[in-house]
Amino acid sequence: MTQLVKSGELPVVSLVSSAPLVIRAKNEKVLVSLVTRVLCKGLCALPPEAASPWRWPERWGAVLSEGAKMGKAFSKGLHKASVATGKSAINLRALIGGHRQTSLRAVGLLVPEITSLDLRDNMISPDEIADLGRQLAQTKGVLTKLNLGGNHTLHASSMVTFCQACLREGTSSLADLDLSRLSCGDAKEDEIGHLANVITLGGGLRNLVLSSSGVADTAAAIFITQLGCPSPTVRLMAPDCV
Repeated sequence: MTQLVKSGELPVVSLVSSAPLVIRAKNEKVLVSLVTRVLCKGLCALPPEAASPWRWPERWGAVLSEGAKMGKAFSKGLHKASVATGKSAINLRALIGGHRQTSLRAVGLLVPEITSLDLRDNMISPDEIADLGRQLAQTKGVLTKLNLGGNHTLHASSMVTFCQACLREGTSSLADLDLSRLSCGDAKEDEIGHLANVITLGGGLRNLVLSSSGVADTAAAIFITQLGCPSPTVRLMAPDCV
């Protein structure tokens, strides 16, 4: 890369430093394209201040939009370039920061490279969980475990929207889903029944945690009935810890 810049074969960029390699793009569009391609090819690690994509500022949004078009190559490169490299499980409990829409989008693009994701206690909003659900539905990943516990801003209708998106029959790899400590105390009985139907139709879940979510006894009874418990595919569990 250094030789290409020095020789003038890449006229759209200029060399600032060769050790470490620092280049300056002539315009924003070129910079976005270059960063995206470098990540896709796994050519370098992100600098420390950018190595946690779940805390990215808004300016990274253009890179994510371009990277999403690249598919799995970008997900693989982003995973390799970040502090998550080599990890199949990422614990992001109370760690989402920066520009939230950008950060959560980055998390969604990391999903195809991991098997377990912990998003507890991040104050994820209904709109944010809907966006994440749509992202998970589009990725052909291997995510088997997702923990959304403690996001008190989420309620039953939010989880119906999320589950409808990412638990589509025959497409989801999710086996363990933790929805504990959500705000379902005011959930209507038909919402709880709808959530049970969506989960049952998904067909892939083995363990479901709904403890301490404030579900009323009558709504819980409806939920269990709708699931057809005891069920061979879904178990209601108490979490080991919260």
